[in-house]
Amino acid sequence: MPAGVPTARSTNGDGDKGFIEIEFAKPSDVGAIEVWTRSMSNNTAQIFEFTVTTDNGQKAGPFKLPDARKSYRFDVDLQATRLRLDVVASNGGNVGLVEFAAYSR
Repeated sequence: MPAGVPTARSTNGDGDKGFIEIEFAKPSDVGAIEVWTRSMSNNTAQIFEFTVTTDNGQKAGPFKLPDARKSYRFDVDLQATRLRLDVVASNGGNVGLVEFAAYSR
């Protein structure tokens, strides 16, 4: 079961400056993350590339999302109480996610 799973989130027009943070109840060893970007009919909101940073400064990525049709899983080796996903590249607008999940090792 995912450690943290916010769903259907979007920014307010932040494009490549968009981010989301999830927080765990206790420090966790994260072995994988899963991300499903969204896409709007006007060709906006899709994240193409992102990084993940922990509250203690560990960074993973950049990771590429080939499309918005499904979620993609990425192996990581992180220890965190909080994870922040930062958009590196998008097609702008209200970028967002259908799903952002973190899995323990």
